[in-house]
Amino acid sequence: MQHTVKAKLIYESPQERAAVNAALDEMCLRFNNAERGLYRDIRHLVGRGVPYPLPAENQNAIKSHFQIKYNINARFYNAVKIGLDGKIDSVLTVADEKLLVTEYRITKATNDLKYYQHVLKEHKNQVLKNEKLIRKYQRKLHYINQRLQRLSSRREKLTDTINNQDPHLCFGSKALFMAQFKPGMDFVKWKEDWLFQRNRQFTMVGAKCESQGNQICQITSLKDSRYQLQINPCFNQANREKPFHVQIEVHHDRNNYLKNLPQDDEDRRIAITYRFMKQAITGDYEVHLSFETTRYQPAKITCDTHGAIGVDMNADHLAICNIDAAGNLLHAFNLPYQLKGMTSEQRASVLGDVVKALTDYAQAEKKNIVIEDLDFSKKKSNLKPGVGKAYNEMISSFAYKKMRTLIQSRCFDKGLSFITVDPAYTSVIGRIKYHARFRLTSHQSASLVIARRGFFQQNRTGGFLEKPIRPQCSTKNAASLLTLPVGNGIVEGCMKSRKQNDAYWRELNEQIKAATPEYWAKTYHLTGTVQ
Repeated sequence: MQHTVKAKLIYESPQERAAVNAALDEMCLRFNNAERGLYRDIRHLVGRGVPYPLPAENQNAIKSHFQIKYNINARFYNAVKIGLDGKIDSVLTVADEKLLVTEYRITKATNDLKYYQHVLKEHKNQVLKNEKLIRKYQRKLHYINQRLQRLSSRREKLTDTINNQDPHLCFGSKALFMAQFKPGMDFVKWKEDWLFQRNRQFTMVGAKCESQGNQICQITSLKDSRYQLQINPCFNQANREKPFHVQIEVHHDRNNYLKNLPQDDEDRRIAITYRFMKQAITGDYEVHLSFETTRYQPAKITCDTHGAIGVDMNADHLAICNIDAAGNLLHAFNLPYQLKGMTSEQRASVLGDVVKALTDYAQAEKKNIVIEDLDFSKKKSNLKPGVGKAYNEMISSFAYKKMRTLIQSRCFDKGLSFITVDPAYTSVIGRIKYHARFRLTSHQSASLVIARRGFFQQNRTGGFLEKPIRPQCSTKNAASLLTLPVGNGIVEGCMKSRKQNDAYWRELNEQIKAATPEYWAKTYHLTGTVQ
């Protein structure tokens, strides 16, 4: 698992600060100039019909040319190329998904346009015309046409990106580039910000075969959280310069990974990658150290057969259920949090505290953590402006990926197993089978289903399917108000076939969506915990 820690540079005197910053500025400028030049050459070759990624002969020719042109060694060129390839691939990877989302939105806007054109025509043909409604629908048509124009333009750009393999990179950000054309913009100030943004960070990529995991930068432990970096300027052999040293103070290395790195053992040595970033306010650099920690994972403390802890993630809380080895509920509770209106740093802090409380509980119980494997990209693409404002805000602020990454990282550090399960019908099954029976909230009942699914899938061969409701038991819970699917052997079939099981719960889900107020009155607002 990849682990990253942040460190700040420590200076003994103002003279040392100026000297170190000047040396790092020169390396940063050389790195970014080489990166932009490499991108220009790649685009030139692709424009002439050379496929991307470039063939080996083209890459070798560019590498030799760049080492001479920019006065850099091979390792520094590799760092430039790896960083540029990551930027290009990230754009090309998401372009297909963005195009599908754009096509869906164009289809939706086109249907809306036809609908309001029909409604407007009917109102205009009426004898007693409602001028207020006519103006309202005319405004709607105007806004829909504007949206269609924007979406069509976006589709053309995405299609060009995919067909020509051209990511249209703008080093320094497109937003800042377009800011120079704003009325009243101070061009001198803008150019200063533009140059800073284009040349504010550079990377030193590590390798296992190198001493201390990196040829350009080597780290040595001093005391406590203090370390010393020896930085070798990345110039070629003809213009080699003496290395310089700087001390750093590492933050949040809670497991002392850097202290215990086995860099003296060539067989167990790991690569360390350094990313230097210049701060806009102070002008000083901070450094991010990334390395692999898979071989340093603590011993597993959980037992797969003693139960599990299911987690249902929501926009404002985590619903948690603890089950025993038989799948029975032991404890259910919520961990609330609020992310609305917070900065990214504040959100990270709040989520970190919540995840710490969750993993501490799992560590005390010595049980695995089970979550749903969710994908919110489609839901976020289907958000409608002005419709369901509360729902739109909830989906937009739901930091699922951040939460999942934090839980996975904390489980790794504490020796806990991290399990993901299919999210299909967990809320439906929980509401029908466990919501009223155990007096759980709808989210807690879903987390109970998640825990049971993850636990039994791990401990039973052939997977696990939630049992359907038998007719004789339906009067004991909310299912008494539903029409249960019937047929020869349907219960037995649902217990053996995943396809039949999904069809069973899908039919009940459709009934819940069209449920009568009596059903919701019986099952809604049930709160409390079961221990």
